[in-house]
Amino acid sequence: MYLIVTASSDAYIQNKIIGNAYRTTDANTGLAGTLDLFKLYGESTLPEEESSGAATTFALDVDSDGTPETSVELSRILVKFEYDKLNTFLTKNMDVTDSSFKAFLTMTAVSAGQFTPKNFTVDVYPLAQKFDEGVGRDVISFKDLDGCNFVTASVSGDTVNAWNSLGAGTLGTLGSPNLDAFNVANFGNDPVNIKASQTFKEGGEDLRIDVTHLVSASLTSQLSNHGFRVSFSAAEETDTTTRFVKRFASRHAKNPYARPSLHVFWDDTISDNTSNSVFDHQNKLYFQNYLRGSEANLKIGATTFSGENCLRLVVSTGSYTSTVNVSSVEGNTPSGDPHVRTKRPGLYSAVFTVNSDDATVVRGSDKISDFAFKSGSLEFETNWQTPAGLVFHTDKVVLKQTDMYQGNFTSRTPDVQVTNLADEYRVTDTARFRVFGRDHEAEYNEKYSTVPQKRKSVIFEEVYYKVIDALTGDLAIPENRAQNGTRVSTDSSGMFFDLDMSSLHVGRNYYFCYTIIERGTETILKQKDLTFKVVG
Repeated sequence: MYLIVTASSDAYIQNKIIGNAYRTTDANTGLAGTLDLFKLYGESTLPEEESSGAATTFALDVDSDGTPETSVELSRILVKFEYDKLNTFLTKNMDVTDSSFKAFLTMTAVSAGQFTPKNFTVDVYPLAQKFDEGVGRDVISFKDLDGCNFVTASVSGDTVNAWNSLGAGTLGTLGSPNLDAFNVANFGNDPVNIKASQTFKEGGEDLRIDVTHLVSASLTSQLSNHGFRVSFSAAEETDTTTRFVKRFASRHAKNPYARPSLHVFWDDTISDNTSNSVFDHQNKLYFQNYLRGSEANLKIGATTFSGENCLRLVVSTGSYTSTVNVSSVEGNTPSGDPHVRTKRPGLYSAVFTVNSDDATVVRGSDKISDFAFKSGSLEFETNWQTPAGLVFHTDKVVLKQTDMYQGNFTSRTPDVQVTNLADEYRVTDTARFRVFGRDHEAEYNEKYSTVPQKRKSVIFEEVYYKVIDALTGDLAIPENRAQNGTRVSTDSSGMFFDLDMSSLHVGRNYYFCYTIIERGTETILKQKDLTFKVVG
């Protein structure tokens, strides 16, 4: 599954000096179109009240004469995402402790031709208190007053909730009081540094930072979700170098694909081999039980079946019989306990292997090996049973030989197409798309028949999808192979995948692009003629 969550609030807080006369520490930029990250060292004259006072972090006395004379102007970015959609999947099939679970904070660089600094590092910290976005737009003279700013985090009625130090600057250990952001936490072992970082070599790169540990900690109630503080590294904030300006699109940018987003993906792939079982290799079969349309554990009489080795599968043909254990499929991580994995209700799996050189006689005098090497296939009956031997479901599976050729190194000619695509989907929908596979090379070599035949879908083991905006060509959902975030699943009916429409934008039309990896060759299929629209 691949989910994209767009920021629910963002702003940048700053203390820029205007006209060498005053600092704009109380200015709000909540509705600005960009999020600006800058650091100015000695670029402005200190306002009179600062030059005649004591030295501070932003009014430096570099010549040690007792009078501050050097200014530091600084900005930091605040951004927050709501985790409601993620919490929904946390109760289904998302396991935040699995290595396939990843979360990346993504921000798009924008430029209007201005200079961009190079060779700098951006750090991300989880905020310790909430902030109010505000409605400020003025990013020239910074005269808009509202919501968060360099001094204030939020306002509750008549109560002003100030940062513990200017610019959300107080860092500390998770669990300690009076902090603005956390840089150390214990998420299960020893206390560790939890900041996430990215180095910008050229300066024009987009921000893409791995925040998996922070998101998973929030989803398991170890860390409150108040958003993130994005800033230059501590060393770069306190050195003598000016860095002006690294600019990102805000959530108010006109281009929806440029807005700050959280890309979250994990492997929820189901690879059922009912339609592509082979000899000599492990084959995995799934069994699904429903109660009035909802997933539910199998119940027979007063007994409910769930857990490890709770059922069994008997694979047989003729005098051949093989019995293997059936277990519940592992599911999510329950909130509050990141070390325990639940079982998916009503979903079970079993793995079996039949060797092609097996000498068991199954029909007349023919052995399994005769079928495997002469006809190339053999049908087996599958009986799903309770541990006591009660058969509650019977089906079949055909085992085939692996593809073998002499001197033929060409790939198949694969093609896939969604068979149940609708014209429109609501942004609240999670749609399951059925994918039909064809091998044009094999079809070309088939013998013609006058009798109509119902063609079964070809199963391609490795297929990935991505979603593209039909009008602009923007990549709405990228392909993810490393964690199987956009890998197509297989079952007894063919291939399928689920798409949560909240990752897309209302009013836009989209189409699918597929990558099929078959026999060492990649085939890319863009289905621009099959589009769908997301509506509110």
